[in-house]
Parts: sequence; structure tokens; C-alpha cells
Amino acid sequence: MSKLRVVHYINQFYAGIGGEEFADHKPELREGVVGPGMAFTGAFGDKAEIVCTVVCGDSYFNENVYLADKERSSDWTAKLVDYLDLDGVIISQEGFGNPDTDLIMNCKKIEETDTHTVIITDEYAGRDGTSQSLADADPRADALVTGGNANQVVTLPKLDRVIGTLDYTEKIAGGFAGSIEEDGSITVELQAITGSTNELGFSRLSAR
Repeated sequence: MSKLRVVHYINQFYAGIGGEEFADHKPELREGVVGPGMAFTGAFGDKAEIVCTVVCGDSYFNENVYLADKERSSDWTAKLVDYLDLDGVIISQEGFGNPDTDLIMNCKKIEETDTHTVIITDEYAGRDGTSQSLADADPRADALVTGGNANQVVTLPKLDRVIGTLDYTEKIAGGFAGSIEEDGSITVELQAITGSTNELGFSRLSAR
């Protein structure tokens, strides 16, 4: 069987362009593997190859909050996939709410081109894990790799040495009043640990 041909979508950070100051980076198409795609290449072995990578800034993508903008963006993505005659597409996303809508819309339209998709994303399923984990859904999104539930509550033991400050522990996303316990331990939602539910699979804190 010939190798499956895959397109990989990543944001400006994972493309090595920069952080939030470059979040308005316009969509671009790069040939071959970029950044974290190298990990997928190793996992694919001789079964699949990433033929190109689509890079787009978070803000540029997410600020298209009107339905017409979202439809246009996902139409362009699906047409690109169809043009390249790909066997599969890996779609990842960062954030919650609008990014979920974009994620599912891209998945749905790409599947309509008879191209298989796999979604890699974290979830916000409530502290007990029973809430809807994404803000949008579609029956065609039937292959999903989870980075874990960002609302899961964890308790971190007291550390003898802390680099930095604990001043923002109760203000950061995932923290709350009373997060710092009397014994010095910290109770927070998993999302308070930056990167703990990274959708690229670099961490095993919540998914194995």
C-alpha cells in the first residue's frame, strides 16, 4: 500500500514564528514538515507522510468571528485539501468557544471531500467530566485524540523551593479563591498548568 498523504495545520507559535505578538500572521502554505510535525513523521513510519503544512496566526484565524468569515475560511481549507488529493488531515486547535466552531467546521467540510480527518484537542468537560467537552460537534468528527480535560481538579504538593511567584495562583485560569491551602499545597484545575493539555501531545499529565 502506498503512503497516505497528510496535511498538517498549526498556529504561528508551533511554526516557530513567535508568540502572541505574531498572532495576526496570515495563512501560508509550507511544503513538507514543520515543527511538531516531525513527531508525527516518526509515529507514521512508512505508512504516511506530511506533504505540506498550513500555518496561520491564532488571532487572524479566531478573529473571523462572523459566520460568513468562518464559512469562507473553512471553504478555503477544504478546497486546498481537495486540490492536494490528500488521504488524511490532522486538525488541532487551541482555545475554547470560537476555535471549537472553526475546528468542527473544518472537520465537517474536509470530510465532505472524502478525506479522513483526525482531531487533536483538549477538552473542557467540567470538573466531573460529564459536560459537553467542545462547544460544537458533528457526527463526522468521529476520530479524536484528546489531550485531557482542562477542568480536572488536581492538588499539587507543597514545594520547598518555588521559582517565581504564587501571587497569581488564584487569578490565573483554573485557579480560584482558596487554591493555596494552609499546608502550602495548591488545588487548581489542570488548565492552570500551562501546556498540561497541549493538543500536540507533548505532555502525559492528563493523557497516556
